Amino acid sequence: MIVGLGSIIALLVIMLIFFVLRGQNMQRELALTRQSAKTNAKKVNYAYTSLVVVTNNLQQIFVSRVEKAHQRALISEDQYGILSILASQYSRVVMDCCEKEATVEEALKKSLKKTAVTIEEVKDIVKEFPSEVRMAWAKNTPDGFTAAMNHISQYINGKQKKSTTDQEAEAKAS
Repeated sequence: MIVGLGSIIALLVIMLIFFVLRGQNMQRELALTRQSAKTNAKKVNYAYTSLVVVTNNLQQIFVSRVEKAHQRALISEDQYGILSILASQYSRVVMDCCEKEATVEEALKKSLKKTAVTIEEVKDIVKEFPSEVRMAWAKNTPDGFTAAMNHISQYINGKQKKSTTDQEAEAKAS
């Protein structure tokens, strides 16, 4: 009976040691996980801040290009009205896409609610531009939107040449 009681006590002591060691290992793993989470949170915050800065800078570039084209009378008043709103909403659209996993069209619709411009008017303006603008726009992603805005802003200022198919279409229309 004493031998049986001693073996039970020994088994319980071994289990206690096992659980204490296991608990200590889990505490170490938890501390490492917390440290890793803090490091990752800092990286995410830095990346987010950088994204905000980059999108704001790109927005300023696009707005200034649209303004420059308007001042030189390179675009019509209708195009100016829509393109200036589109350029001024660039940062917000990209951030909505990144933060809320929205498509460009969804984010743009949300941004345009406060303006007199509709998504259909924007699509109609985009159709007037060369195929590389339309293809980039059709991606409906932040990178496609960025490429489309870049192409549009360069095209309206004459820094991008028309594609040969666009030139041929204009020649036939003339």
